[in-house]
Amino acid sequence: MFIKQYTKLIDDREKADDESEKNKTEKTLNPYFGYPIEKHAAKIYTPSVFKLFKAEMWKSSSYVIVNNSEGASYDVKHVDDENRDAWSRVIFTITADRDRGHYKCECRLYEHFGIIYCHIMLVMVQTGLMEIPECHIMKRWTIQAREGWFANNGLDNYSVQIAVSRTIRHKNLYMNGLDLVSVGEYDDTTADLDVKYIEIAKKKISKYKKLQGVRRCNLVMVWKLGL
Repeated sequence: MFIKQYTKLIDDREKADDESEKNKTEKTLNPYFGYPIEKHAAKIYTPSVFKLFKAEMWKSSSYVIVNNSEGASYDVKHVDDENRDAWSRVIFTITADRDRGHYKCECRLYEHFGIIYCHIMLVMVQTGLMEIPECHIMKRWTIQAREGWFANNGLDNYSVQIAVSRTIRHKNLYMNGLDLVSVGEYDDTTADLDVKYIEIAKKKISKYKKLQGVRRCNLVMVWKLGL
């Protein structure tokens, strides 16, 4: 019963993912504010994440930049600070590394949620940023999250190659393993054959993993030496 329920859970999850991708294909995400950075978000994020992004952009309209330290840091202040709760902060400092495109707010909500928060978003919009910096794009929130790898040349150049997920591999191996147990329990000979070839498979897999580990170490050494 556990195996059947586990398999059903995986199948339901895959169907939900497929349905979500279908809805994303059929649905057009319309930017509300019209900023270039919002249009970029509509292109890369899933509908649910884009909805959160727009909510943060809406909240950013309640803040203004009150100090700009030559582009290295910004102080943003809530426009209705007098009516805010006494315990509520109204000024936040954002540090910016323009070369890397990295922004950090002392509220640290981006690090917690993985979506650009309203304080940083205000600075990005006011300084004319056209796209979300790549270092601030969490792959798991993008429409390409199920693809094999994240291109370094921009989000429009994702590989069309689809990687087989670890969950799918686990499911396939698990079900084949159950079949192996089922046919192997016929008698002592079939059970011995099962054990024999399982041991052979384990040794070959161990040898393969060691070889892959050596190759990775060699690549790291080559990279460190600059060869």
